Amino acid sequence: MSPAARVSLALLVTAFFINMPRQALALIADEASAAAPGASGDVQSQPHPTGPDAGALIAVARDVSPEWANILESARAKDPATFRAAAAKLGKRLASLAVLREHKPALYALRVEELRVQGQMEGLAPLWVSARLGVRVDEAAKLETQMRALAGTLVDLNLRSRAMELAEIDAVMRTMRADLERDARSRNASVEEVVNACRDGGPLPALGGRTPVDSTGASRKAAPPAPQQPTTP
Repeated sequence: MSPAARVSLALLVTAFFINMPRQALALIADEASAAAPGASGDVQSQPHPTGPDAGALIAVARDVSPEWANILESARAKDPATFRAAAAKLGKRLASLAVLREHKPALYALRVEELRVQGQMEGLAPLWVSARLGVRVDEAAKLETQMRALAGTLVDLNLRSRAMELAEIDAVMRTMRADLERDARSRNASVEEVVNACRDGGPLPALGGRTPVDSTGASRKAAPPAPQQPTTP
């Protein structure tokens, strides 16, 4: 694959996952076609990358669209090094979705549905433009009605997912507030615990889940006194 194609693949995978699933689908298809065996003589079989980013990207893509996942699998097989670099560019967005997929399936499902609806809307856009340019008024009006319905669905999904996220944050904040109130009530006991630990030469206890920094990086236990040298009479 040429250097230009490598850059293009990195950009299109990022576009697919972050902003433009419909356009990225077409770009991926073009890249896969250009890189297919027979299109150029320099395509060689390479092992699949095993990094978690690539696997997470494929897993999420399959949830959005099996077709997208198949195309991405093909791109990964033909140029795994470039695909790995492209997957890495997805950064925090990819990592957060992968975590949601494993730990928060309900919120993840909403985010995936947002991507699906976004892809449907992007598919209608060129059809609407074509109908308007062709003065097919009825067709354009029908497409706009579909776009409006999908836009409402997209906004509602976004509101639902954000409400779910805020509920999660609120639950965490309530737990943190309860912990703080409990620790405030046991303030004197915590003071004694810290003093005893320091006196015993051990590490200071964690307070509210935060462990005090050991500035020396060594044991706090005092060194024993040096043995007295015998004196000669």
